[in-house]
Amino acid sequence: MQTVGKSEKYLTLDNKRRMLVVKYEDIEYVKSNGRKIVIVTPTDEYEVYGKMYDITEKLDSANSYFCRCHKGYIVNFNHIAEFGRKYIILKSGKEIPVGKFYLEDTKQKFFEFLEM
Repeated sequence: MQTVGKSEKYLTLDNKRRMLVVKYEDIEYVKSNGRKIVIVTPTDEYEVYGKMYDITEKLDSANSYFCRCHKGYIVNFNHIAEFGRKYIILKSGKEIPVGKFYLEDTKQKFFEFLEM
């Protein structure tokens, strides 16, 4: 996975058959599914082989809108409608779990995001 363009507003995904380009702002969340990473947007889901750590590093270096909220999930703050102790509800209605280990860090980053 790599970023494209000088402004780094896109994430490219190479899934062996084709290269997909996804705008960071379109990504609702990322989830781990075994050895695959699933990037979820309002209209599509893209699967690639990879590690959660690698995608976390890419998204963290791109902007501060993403945060790992669970062992298997990264969420885009722009898509959050409600933030609870155990779940994040997205504007699309999807529930994303929040792990105990990640709760305080996610909450702090979310409040920082709101103040931007």
